[in-house]
Amino acid sequence: MNGTPQSVYTTGAEKQFDFEAVCLWSNCTSPLPGRDPRRSNVRFSGFRVAMLLLTWFFSGPLAGNNLAGIQTAAAADVDLHAAIADDRTAKIHYTVAIRGKIITPADDGTTELKVSSDAEFDFDQRQFRSQLTGPFSLRAYRRFQTAAVDTLVGPDHRTKVQLPQSHRLLQVYGTDTTLMHLSTDVHLSRQQVDLLQLPFDPLVAAGLLPARTLGSNDEKWNAESWVVPRLVGMEAAVSQSVTCHLAELTDSTAIIRFDGKAEGAVNGSASSVSLDGQLTVNRMTRVITSLKSTLREKRSPGTVSPGLDVTADVQWSQAPLAQEADLPDELPETLPAESSLLLTLPTPWRLLLLHGREWHLFHETSQLVMLRMLHNGSLIGQCNIIPAAKLPPGEFTPDAKFRDEVQMALATRQAVIADTKVIPEQNGWRFHLVRAISETTAKTILWDYYLCTHSGGEQFHIIFSHAKSDEATFGDAAERILRTLTLRPVRPALPLPR
Repeated sequence: MNGTPQSVYTTGAEKQFDFEAVCLWSNCTSPLPGRDPRRSNVRFSGFRVAMLLLTWFFSGPLAGNNLAGIQTAAAADVDLHAAIADDRTAKIHYTVAIRGKIITPADDGTTELKVSSDAEFDFDQRQFRSQLTGPFSLRAYRRFQTAAVDTLVGPDHRTKVQLPQSHRLLQVYGTDTTLMHLSTDVHLSRQQVDLLQLPFDPLVAAGLLPARTLGSNDEKWNAESWVVPRLVGMEAAVSQSVTCHLAELTDSTAIIRFDGKAEGAVNGSASSVSLDGQLTVNRMTRVITSLKSTLREKRSPGTVSPGLDVTADVQWSQAPLAQEADLPDELPETLPAESSLLLTLPTPWRLLLLHGREWHLFHETSQLVMLRMLHNGSLIGQCNIIPAAKLPPGEFTPDAKFRDEVQMALATRQAVIADTKVIPEQNGWRFHLVRAISETTAKTILWDYYLCTHSGGEQFHIIFSHAKSDEATFGDAAERILRTLTLRPVRPALPLPR
């Protein structure tokens, strides 16, 4: 795991586009030639992790299993529904630990690797009331002091990631599929977004509290249908259930036990989860002061993540801040403009670009970056980014030569060139587009080969592919990415892959 994986890219124009032969349209879950499965993107449903970063798993065994029984504080009328006050801020300490294995397809079946990951988060939070309901009612400011994960895949591949200081004041909004984190100052990366997807997030966990006044101490209740999928990070649930009941009640506190399960999908991969745990509520403030839970997931390999068989132990606590928090006291009711939600992609080279959150980083080496686009869990498109020959400022690869290179790459793909054009300079970039079409028994695939040349002489091949049947959904995704291209002053010093 310490070396660079063998690449299918060698030299010469014919080989420069060989990465495209690894096309998701035929066998989207197979590893790339020479690809070490330990470098697959690992995203754990309720536990998502990008680039082998298992971002939210904490240590801490489930405690309090042997409760002394319910201490009766009142015979009836127990009010525990969540209370939200705009001027209330909390200090939250969150840890999560994951143990298990990842499963990736291989030529002879599957490859299984042990994985362990420990993460820790400390942050101040101010939650705001909302006129909206369900998951859309969740909104808050968070300022992170600690946000870090340490992951070991296999016997020796260790990765450590933390949230940069410049990215630690974040807005949080609930949506129909996730809790969305964003910064008003910088664009987060996919890696950072996945880092912040916490199972049993404190904002969502309040959905386990009863929405009504309990008529008796032994009454049971269920949470709304959106709660369990958001707790475990499941974007689409086919079935879900959770049962909650009082395990202990005093004048000052209530301990609630819960257990549940769900079947559904995460980034297009089938997922099955079970959960159980307990939370403690301050009866005076109706705020959850601590939570402990165990989450188990089995997930099949998918288009952007490997299979999983893992267990996560989650624990967090929250308490009122002892001093005034340095957090804004107002937050817009709804999400900002789409441009604010874009993610940044720093490549292994000087190239930097922005992309929508429907794009997922699938593969990264010193010679290739591959993104895949999902829509409602289905694979829609792919984007391959490859460095090309650097030329003197103001020069570019001749148009005829680039067209010939594309023609050579298409020779084994049963594809033909359908169109070619040069796009006038935009923001210092010249684009030469060659569109090709390949006909298969299953799909008609459109290939857009872009030669992107900066005025300073740096060049990149950016190749988009999607099925013709998905053309309306794919839309202008390629153009939107190309409009954001820029160059950093210096090449990144970190070795890749990372």
